[in-house]
This record gives sequence, structure tokens and C-alpha cells, in this order.
Amino acid sequence: MEPIIGNNAPATLDAAAPNPNEAAPELHDAVADPQEDLPAPLHLLPPPRHFVEDALEYIFGFMNGVHDEQTLDSIWIRSDAPYRIEISLRMLKDTLFVTSTSLHPDCFNLAVRKLASAEVERHAGTNMVGGKHYFDLQFHAQSRALRYSWMPQGQRTSTLINNAVLQPFPRYDVFNSTIYLLPLSILDSSYGLLVDPIMLRSQVVVQMLMVKDNLAAGNIPQEITAALRRSPLGG
Repeated sequence: MEPIIGNNAPATLDAAAPNPNEAAPELHDAVADPQEDLPAPLHLLPPPRHFVEDALEYIFGFMNGVHDEQTLDSIWIRSDAPYRIEISLRMLKDTLFVTSTSLHPDCFNLAVRKLASAEVERHAGTNMVGGKHYFDLQFHAQSRALRYSWMPQGQRTSTLINNAVLQPFPRYDVFNSTIYLLPLSILDSSYGLLVDPIMLRSQVVVQMLMVKDNLAAGNIPQEITAALRRSPLGG
């Protein structure tokens, strides 16, 4: 019987094919020597670990060293859609270093917005856009208020979409969407969210600083922007 390959097309055996009765080549003859220096494109290599650590240390050290009230109140992040969120340097600093309290509600909402935006961007042009819904505190507050309103369900849903949901979504079905939990404060192990709170806060700060279409990006020092590009999340 002839072997079958491809789209069920007949093929002939190559006369030069290795004899199955011959010994297989030794493994060390078939793979590269791990000690051998092999050329690699430099742009594909990750940055050295100490560069990454130095970048994050610089960012967090800079924030920790700012004590001027006016500088602390300066807005570093502003996102206007679907509603305005402004994040000051003070809020970023408190997120990192005041670990005894919950995240500021605006920081939480911006983190949720970034997750939702990334979801839309990742599935752009497909019917998966809108398959997941990310609840922020604005959605929670409005949904509680609308629950007791006189409006029918369809109108309530439309109101939520217009006021609290990132547009555009080709479809919207909150009841059939996947629910994700983003910790607002430190949770115990009964929630199944075993995260290092310091690392979580660090990642939240870095992700907020990297929000696209930041209307206040010009207020972030250039040194911080350069360090973000060297961070593990900004490469």
C-alpha cells in the first residue's frame, strides 16, 4: 500500500530515505551544543533582569520621594470615555505605599476600563467583542439605582450601556457574560484569589501609567516614561 500524505494524494517512497533498520543518530549529534554561542536577533532578547528591576525601582522611588503638595495633586492620567477618570500622583503613590486601605475607587475603575479596552482591542473585527463585561464601581452604582426605577428592563440596560459601558459593543448580554473578579481590597484565601498584594498594587500602578489615549500624558516626567518602556509590562 502506498503511503498517504497531504490531501490524500499518493506519494512514492524516496529512494534516498534512511533505512529504518539503521541506528538512529545520537541525540548530541542532532541538537546544538547548549554551551555554544549562537547568533540571535538582539531585538528578540528580553532585557537583562537587573534593567527591569532598576526601572521599577526608579519609578517607585521617584514617587516615594515626592512630598510637595502641588506636585502630588498634579494629574498624571486622564481618560474621558465613557466618563472622565482623573488619577493624580498622590493616588498612584497611595496605591503603592498605603497598603492598609483599599484602592482608590477611580484607580479601580481605570484598571477595569483598561481590561475592557484590551478585550475590545484583542478581539477587534470578530464577533467576540462584547462577549465579556467588566463591572466597575460606576456600573455597580448605576445598576443598583436603576434596579428600583420605573423603567422597563430594556430601557435600564440601554441606560447602563450609554452611561457606564465602553463603546462600541455590537451586542450586550450581561447575564450571559463571563464574570471576572478584580480585588478592590485584600481578600482572604476563601475567595480563591491568592495574590501578593504588593505585587498586585505595583502592577496596577504600572498598567494605569500605560493607559492608551492618556490625555494627561504630558504631565508624566520623561524619565518615568522611559523607565516604563524598560519595565516587564511595558516592553
